[in-house]
Amino acid sequence: MKYQFYKNKNLGGQAIAILAAQADKACKLLERYEAHPVESVHGARRAFKRCRSLLQLIRDADPYMANVEKRFFRDLGRRLSPVRDADAIRETAAALDGWQGGRYVDEMRALRRYIAQAAL
Repeated sequence: MKYQFYKNKNLGGQAIAILAAQADKACKLLERYEAHPVESVHGARRAFKRCRSLLQLIRDADPYMANVEKRFFRDLGRRLSPVRDADAIRETAAALDGWQGGRYVDEMRALRRYIAQAAL
């Protein structure tokens, strides 16, 4: 989604509307977590990153507020990192499965167990 600012409108109001839209988008994506965990986490983290980018863009208007809000969205994204990390490990394990002619079957089995436990 493309956003733009208009000269004849209040910059703060426009920024707040964009932040609210991105936060709402993240919430809606996370509501679908059970059905689509990887996609919802990825989309929510992207929405949080957009919020942080916008706050960086307007930081001169209110540096303190921009920094507080940026940290807030950064921390929200970080709370979702374990889901993203577990999926990356799962994909890596799947890619490595059968590597070296199946010589590491036991190690791969142990890795899959670890991933399954970490995802809980």
